Amino acid sequence: MAATEDPFECSTERLLLCRPVDDDLDAVFLLHSDPATYAHNPTTPDLDVAASRRRLHGWIDDWSDHGFGYWSVRSTADGEVVGFAGVRHSRGSRNQS
Repeated sequence: MAATEDPFECSTERLLLCRPVDDDLDAVFLLHSDPATYAHNPTTPDLDVAASRRRLHGWIDDWSDHGFGYWSVRSTADGEVVGFAGVRHSRGSRNQS
């Protein structure tokens, strides 16, 4: 992946990975309120926009608190969010010293 001007972004010919922002809320809700997204996940879909807002703000906080987190994955063709990917800090992990 090529570097962009933001050191926390990276891109390919078709995709841009960037830190999530508040404007991603509609895409978070669209994806995480869909039961098909959770077909193989033991948790449940977001039941309302407030749940998706909490999820999104958790992702944003991870970047602020830990310097890494989930990315918003955007199409370079039109800038639309096509998904989310990344890693999260695990609070209360058994592997912490």
